[in-house]
Amino acid sequence: MRWRRVSRWPRRSAGSATTSTRSCTAGPPTCRGYHPTFLYELIWDLGVAALVVWADRRFRLGHGRAFALYVAAYTVGRGWIEALRIDPAHHFFGLRLNDWISLLVLTGAVVFLVLSARRHPGRETPEELEALRRDRSGPTRPGPDVDTTTEITA
Repeated sequence: MRWRRVSRWPRRSAGSATTSTRSCTAGPPTCRGYHPTFLYELIWDLGVAALVVWADRRFRLGHGRAFALYVAAYTVGRGWIEALRIDPAHHFFGLRLNDWISLLVLTGAVVFLVLSARRHPGRETPEELEALRRDRSGPTRPGPDVDTTTEITA
């Protein structure tokens, strides 16, 4: 469970000072710089789920746009949570590597949302969904009443 890590923070070795260089003697609640990022992410994810449900009901998202909206909203929150973190990470041009990945994924999700809305407005019709199921299942096999033992003579 993730909260166990928080309950044992900061770790102390036998009879000595804390092992972390950025440690606080009073523990997490009074330590400057400490944020319960797991809790923040949980709250953000619940908000993103509510946003996707609301947007799907309001705008009748289809053709994968609900998932793209989830990905876009999640990456925005991920950028916010990464900004709160104090652990060491790789930085490129002033941002953490995780932030760059989030920006890349956010851009892809927004591009998909825009292009999908232009190419396929609205939801899929039941006929379109049935045609997709038939196409993905491959060629149909003959049923039990079809005779497949006929020889071909040349």
